[in-house]
Amino acid sequence: MQAQKQKEKEQLEDGPAFHDSDSEDDVEVEEETTVAVAVGEVKEVKKEGEGEKSKWRLPLPSTSIPPLSETVKLNVFSDPDATAFQVRGPDYFNDKVKVASTPSVFKLAGLDLFLADEKIVHVAKRSDLFVQQLHQACQKRREKLPFVFVLNFTLPWGNFIAYFLAPNMAPTPLIGEPKFDKMLSAFINGDDEYRNSRWKLIPRMVEGNWVVKKAIGENTPAIIGKKLTHSYYKGPNNSYFEITCDVNSSKVGKAILGAVAAYTKKVLLFGRRFFVLLLTLVVLAKQVVIDLMFCIEPQEQEELPERILAGIRFHNLDTDAAPKLPATPARVHPSIIVNENKDSGNANGNGKKD
Repeated sequence: MQAQKQKEKEQLEDGPAFHDSDSEDDVEVEEETTVAVAVGEVKEVKKEGEGEKSKWRLPLPSTSIPPLSETVKLNVFSDPDATAFQVRGPDYFNDKVKVASTPSVFKLAGLDLFLADEKIVHVAKRSDLFVQQLHQACQKRREKLPFVFVLNFTLPWGNFIAYFLAPNMAPTPLIGEPKFDKMLSAFINGDDEYRNSRWKLIPRMVEGNWVVKKAIGENTPAIIGKKLTHSYYKGPNNSYFEITCDVNSSKVGKAILGAVAAYTKKVLLFGRRFFVLLLTLVVLAKQVVIDLMFCIEPQEQEELPERILAGIRFHNLDTDAAPKLPATPARVHPSIIVNENKDSGNANGNGKKD
């Protein structure tokens, strides 16, 4: 048993996704203030605090949302500066001191916004989307398959999907820092209780309605795994790891989404910052610029300091311009097929095929 756990930790081998969970515990909140300014591109990404640009070895597949540029500033994405966000310091459990994060582990490489008639999960296996397109391009050039980290948010009307790459398109998510690598490996190979109790979001509204901005708060973190249903999907041979967050899974979230017509009256009555953020993402996206920073929360002394895992900045997203994503999964490239029947049944963890 110990040998198997060690093998999983070191190699991050292919495995099944785990069952969804929706804890009713209160969301953990921490107060902090940060300022984030950054410019990102798809093929070359420069983050504040870094010197040289990191150039990918291959052209990246295009996504439905383009990167921010000098000529295109609306309905675009960029990679926010993680070093401007305060996270738990090296002795946080004793002194409660937060420090600036180091640069985010994964680099934002693409963003998709789709309309859909039903909830679509495990998008990383679809041959018509970023992950498989990138892997097929690498295979044609006999390049190693880069590890891709995927965040997939299922909304009432579609999907909001972010794709991230490890530095220099490395084939592994591990970065050579023992403490962080141990926690990341435990998160990828762990169970839902472990993952959901540590999956943290730090949102920040950069531009937008002052009422909503005040309700969201300034960079207030929350353990979103405790309030929204998450499912997890691992690709074969450590090719990708996808986290799907079901925005519709919370009663409070549904209530907020149902209050769209009168949001200015309702938004402060609900009081919970994260669900105000949900309203903003779903209804007011075209009017705002928002940073979403994600991390795995250290909960033991040996896991400190905390650092940002990945971040998204979206600029004035236009949901009306979003293309339609077919519900039927596209053909999966035959050499990258996921084994969905290993250990715990199918890859969505609930006994149903997606």
